[in-house]
Amino acid sequence: MSEDMYTPEAKIDVSSIPKDAKIRRFGPVHRIMHGVLIVAINIQFFTGIPLRYRNAGWAQWMFNQVGGVPVMGLLHRIGGVAFLLVVLMHAAWLIYYVFIKKGQWYGDTSILFRLEDLYHVVGNIKYMLGRGPEPKFGRYNYWEKFDWMAVFWGSMIIGATGAAIMAKNYLMTLNLLPKQFYNVATILHSDEAVLAMGFLYVAHWYGAHWNPAKFPINTVVFTGIETREELEDERPGEWELLEKDPKWLKERLIEDEEPRRK
Repeated sequence: MSEDMYTPEAKIDVSSIPKDAKIRRFGPVHRIMHGVLIVAINIQFFTGIPLRYRNAGWAQWMFNQVGGVPVMGLLHRIGGVAFLLVVLMHAAWLIYYVFIKKGQWYGDTSILFRLEDLYHVVGNIKYMLGRGPEPKFGRYNYWEKFDWMAVFWGSMIIGATGAAIMAKNYLMTLNLLPKQFYNVATILHSDEAVLAMGFLYVAHWYGAHWNPAKFPINTVVFTGIETREELEDERPGEWELLEKDPKWLKERLIEDEEPRRK
């Protein structure tokens, strides 16, 4: 492949790009945030569930392995702080992307829901029933968008209630809120966490990793790289956008250090 083929002004000969050509999907910032999120959420889950059912025998066994309930609570709070930091980092990145980098906040490449996603839901149901073609998903499909939004609304509930529980003793000295508020906050915090973990370990893990096309694990979120074949198969709508935008395709195409053999 000649170098001038990938200049922003040139029209790329897409047919010359091999099926196994590497295309960048996620940059290092997003991969790091996702990695920290995985660790933080699992810390919260494996410390929060024993704290919720602290009178159970298995919970007592887990407490003994880490040094008792206080240590388990400390680990849970560390995981919570890490989780909220990732959410704040992502929010800061979004502000940078939209207002400084002037990126597209709503449209074909946005992670926000659009009317087209509703058509994709209906179309995908028809496809699974053998009544129509598979929808042409774009950069993010509707269940990936739901995953993303679930983290945000979940973080608001879990974060706010968790902060209130952590600062309970101090807040009670101020007499700003009735004591019943902290009981309600504890219930909301716990139930929302169980709901979130159920969704993550079932819906998210199946959609991202355990579906037949990706089993046992989808590595793109760790490497940030997918092949042209994978992109065309899973997100044909995004590939069509790349074909129409040589500059964007050039930015995302990863050239091998050694020339490809034809």
